[in-house]
Amino acid sequence: MDQAIVGLNLTIIDDFYKHLINKGLAASTVRGYESLIKSFTNWLASESSGKVHKKSLYCNSGFRTSNPSKGIPRYLLPNEVIQLSKGMRWEIQRLITHFIFDTGVRVSEVLRVTQDDIPNMENYPETDDYFPLRIKGSKGRNGAYKMRDTIISRPLLVRLNRYFNSKSYMFANYVPNPKQARPAFFNVYGEELTIKAIQKFMDDAAHRAGLGKKVSPHRLRHGTAISILKAKESGSFLDNLLYLQKMLGHASIKTTEIYTQIPVALLQKLREASNNPLMIKRIEESEKIFKETYIRARELPPIKKIGVKVE
Repeated sequence: MDQAIVGLNLTIIDDFYKHLINKGLAASTVRGYESLIKSFTNWLASESSGKVHKKSLYCNSGFRTSNPSKGIPRYLLPNEVIQLSKGMRWEIQRLITHFIFDTGVRVSEVLRVTQDDIPNMENYPETDDYFPLRIKGSKGRNGAYKMRDTIISRPLLVRLNRYFNSKSYMFANYVPNPKQARPAFFNVYGEELTIKAIQKFMDDAAHRAGLGKKVSPHRLRHGTAISILKAKESGSFLDNLLYLQKMLGHASIKTTEIYTQIPVALLQKLREASNNPLMIKRIEESEKIFKETYIRARELPPIKKIGVKVE
């Protein structure tokens, strides 16, 4: 290994970049690899490394890979979320889809949400439409999850409470762990949920629904951002970016700045394209998704006070 590092040169490095490109990796991913390698080769020429190389391999060279183009993030709109959900056969799948779009959580974070994490509406004023939701985000250096906050809408809370009161949830094939709270979501068999299972049922639903575009949980997350940026109750664009940074769990505002690629004219067009131009609040979008995709199961008990009218 020492000999390989000493003999490292730009020809070898370029061959590695070509290998990554031939594997089909995106330009942004290849550039990420190069950023890491460039930092490493700079360190090899530093005093702290003992000057393994007399000078940095990149001393007379800039980035050697293609500059990745920053396009508009690919997202799903509320009507597409509804269309996607109608291609799903189980309420738990539709619920998880609604949950990701409403809260903007990562698909990996869905697995870490527990029933105890879900806020109790009775602890808040009846006039509140949104509630705080604490999420276990990415792992820190010590292996502990970094906690962050997002928001959850009243219609989605109603939907979750119906699921928690269903036989499929109460009698799930789950072995309780006294050290952990009960997960908020199970798969259709009442067993542990996986990232691969979520991705699979979304792919299958998109095909059945004839959505005509590739679907992923991350596109739902981008849809959350679009929903906030174009919402009627939103503030300035800068305020929304700062809000998105916190809600989506971005460590740096630079990550959130990807949404600056979205033209303001497009956001205005999305507002005007709504069936009801006045219905552009996020709470109203959530109500519409709930109303059009929820199928009442026979085993669900009647709920006296839900706060949202659902036919």
